[in-house]
Amino acid sequence: MEEADSQPSVDKSTNAPVTMAERMAKLKGLRQKMNASKEANRADLMAEHQRSKVNRREEVKKDRAREEAEKLIAKRDAEEAGEDYERSQFWNYSAESVEKWNEKQEAKRIRMDNKFTDWDQVNHKKYLRQVSELKPNLTAYNAKKESSMQTNEDGELVVASDSGFYRDANSLAFLSDAKPNPLAVDKMAADVAKQIDARTRFSKRRAHKEDEDVNYINDANQRFNQKIARFYDKFTKEIRDDFERGTAL
Repeated sequence: MEEADSQPSVDKSTNAPVTMAERMAKLKGLRQKMNASKEANRADLMAEHQRSKVNRREEVKKDRAREEAEKLIAKRDAEEAGEDYERSQFWNYSAESVEKWNEKQEAKRIRMDNKFTDWDQVNHKKYLRQVSELKPNLTAYNAKKESSMQTNEDGELVVASDSGFYRDANSLAFLSDAKPNPLAVDKMAADVAKQIDARTRFSKRRAHKEDEDVNYINDANQRFNQKIARFYDKFTKEIRDDFERGTAL
């Protein structure tokens, strides 16, 4: 047995004997990798600990204060150079983007002015929002309009009166193209599903789950019990299970 243990091991890949120095070198390399892994894990742990101590609100306040400071510095530099700071800021935006921004702010102001008075106004606001989100197929509209064009007595290209393109309340032209477009049907179904989902999430009151036990007497007591459960349920689970089984002493 001693002669077998004293024999050097053999590398299976090369069938060459492995010396003690090679073993020590390999062991040293493994220890270096292990120590490097420990250092990396320790660095990640410290970084995560530092991130946990960072207050997100304070970071947002610092970023906002930094932006304000940069704006004040840029305004001071512009005044020292004899430039108009407000005008120089418009150079960063195109006329189209400024116009869209003004329209968006005006629409927002109008929405804010329309406070709740009655349900008719609420329905009207919903109608206006749905109309603003409407994306008509202008390509199909223009193609159908061109197909309804004809030349009048003055040689002008106008829409034929009998084409049914411009319809009044007494027109029955819709019966000829009553079959809806499958894409339009899918779009309407998606919009209805979106409204149903929004209606279910509208109420701020959380729905009661039927499978949960009622261990509260009002909303405040329910929130208090939920806070207690987050911290102590893992310690009292066995006792509660014993009470439910009827085996508690």
